[in-house]
Parts: sequence; C-alpha cells; structure tokens
Amino acid sequence: MHSKKAIRFLILPMLFFSSLAHGQEELPLYSCRSYAMVEPSQIPILSTEPLWFRLDSVAGLHGSVSGKILNQNEEALEGAEITLEGSSLKAISNAKGQYTFDSLSDGHYTIHISHTDGMPCELPLLVIEKGKHYSAPSAVLSFIEIQTEKPIIYLYPEQKQEVVVEIEYKGILTHTYPRYNEGWKITAFPDGTLVDTNNRSYYALFWEGVPSKAISTPNGFLVKGSESIAFLEEKLALLGLTDKEANEFILYWLPRLEVNEYNFIHFAQEEYLDLCDLKVEPKPDTEIRVMMVWEALEAPLEFEQKILPPTPIRKGFTLVEWGGSQSKLKKKLL
Repeated sequence: MHSKKAIRFLILPMLFFSSLAHGQEELPLYSCRSYAMVEPSQIPILSTEPLWFRLDSVAGLHGSVSGKILNQNEEALEGAEITLEGSSLKAISNAKGQYTFDSLSDGHYTIHISHTDGMPCELPLLVIEKGKHYSAPSAVLSFIEIQTEKPIIYLYPEQKQEVVVEIEYKGILTHTYPRYNEGWKITAFPDGTLVDTNNRSYYALFWEGVPSKAISTPNGFLVKGSESIAFLEEKLALLGLTDKEANEFILYWLPRLEVNEYNFIHFAQEEYLDLCDLKVEPKPDTEIRVMMVWEALEAPLEFEQKILPPTPIRKGFTLVEWGGSQSKLKKKLL
C-alpha cells in the first residue's frame, strides 16, 4: 500500500540473555520500537513491534561490535546509519543488514541508529571490553498503522456564545472540517448549531490525526460482533452521550465492528486526555470525551474487565467529543 517506509526507533532493554559458548559473556537483548513514514504526506505510523539487534564483539586487544537489522518481513534492512557516541565512527548497514565497529577501547558506548527520513534511536550503556564476545539473537521489526479517527466535537453553551477551540495533539493532524487554522473560531448556539465567520453552519467540529504513540489497552470488554449495537448503546449512555450523539457514533463504527467475530474494546480516559488536550475559550463547565480503542479478534481472549467512571452530569456550557482508534497489536492472553 505504501511505496516507501522510513523508520524511527526507540530502544527498550529486555530481560533476555542468550546461551553462549565457553569464554563468552552474556549481553541483554535490546528491542527497538519504531515509527514509519509514508510519502508524500510524511505521516508517522506507529509500530509497537520490536526490532532486535544482535551485538557481537570479537576477542582481541580491542573490542568490536557488529549487528544486524531486519525489516518486518525478516529481510535485511540496508542503508541504516549507525554511529557510536563517544567516538567519530560511523557505519551503514549493508545489503545483508549488517554493520561492524572494530578497534574499540574499553568503555561504555551508546549506539545511535537512524534510517532515511526517520528519527534516530539509542542503545544506551553498551559495555565494550577487550577479549570478550557478546551475542544476542535477532528478531523482526513490523509496522502497523494507528490513527485517531473521526473525533467530532459538539458545543452546547447556555446562550449564544463566541467560542475558540484549539487542539494540542501529540501527533499530526491529517483532516479537519471546517478547516483548522491554528484553531476554530465559531459562534455556538444552545441547540449545538455552530456557525463560522463565513456564516456557514455545522453540527460539530471534525478532526483526525496520527498520534505520536499508541494508547495502551490494559483492560476492556470482549464483545461479539453481532452484539455491537446493544453494547454500544449501553456503554455510550453510561459514558454520557445522548441518543443523538450515540447514534452518530454507532453509524460510523458499526460497519467496522459487527463484521468481526469478536472485538476487544477499551474506552480510554486519562491517557487520551494526555494525548489530546482541548483548549477552549470560554472554558466549558462540563467536558465529556469518549475515545474507543478497539481490536478485531478471531476468538475470545481473557483480560481484565474495564470499570467505567460514573456517568457525568451535564451542567452549564457543555463540550462533548467522541472518536476511536483501531489497534492491530493482536492482544494476548494475560
């Protein structure tokens, strides 16, 4: 689907050690979590699957580090740039995805890895010693697409009110309507009607974007695709949406949910608010924000049940927002 991909990495240490032959030392296996970019839009796409590096040091008077980088198809990734902080050395992964640094003095090094159009990653505190050999197995990097879809914002002031809405989003906005020009300046009416400076009417403000990180889903609900309507009607009412707002939510998401055998559904709260903050002037008295993160499943799985917060009570100037994000992480059994 995408003609070109570039990679961003974030290194995380993993508590795994390989079995080594006599005279070798153990080195932790480090993983890389990544972004990809799609040209020409340059929209980052989040990957939460790891890229593994095998780090080797050849015994001798000096240390030596070599590694291999693979793509999501377990193929060698050519053209990655690797540098060592604390030295002037630089390497480019070859057609086999391999790179090597020779003649390193004893000490601690940080490996920096980057790829075309991507952001660099770091592998911290790599210890190099002469006469030692380090080894850890390789694994696979894979990409997934995550997008914050269809958030729409309703405004219900107690009287006709000029309102300014700004989105502080940790990511990139991809679509907005009406056009978002460093904020929306509109006139809001008690029935929810919104009028822009060109006297055009709207029932809600719309935006979509690609986040800088995925929302975690430690708990949620297992829902049969065929039972999506009943589930959403019940839960959306508990979350504070009116029948009209829930109707619009269900119309958008139902075709995506009910075709699956099962769906894992998580309603994000604090983490979503941290990912996307709304600056509204004047400040609403009540804010109801619903973000559904869901994943299609072929079979039921076990996980912690989500406990929803108390149903909010609408008082005064009320802002309501709903949206969703499809996860493709293949949720595992707890």
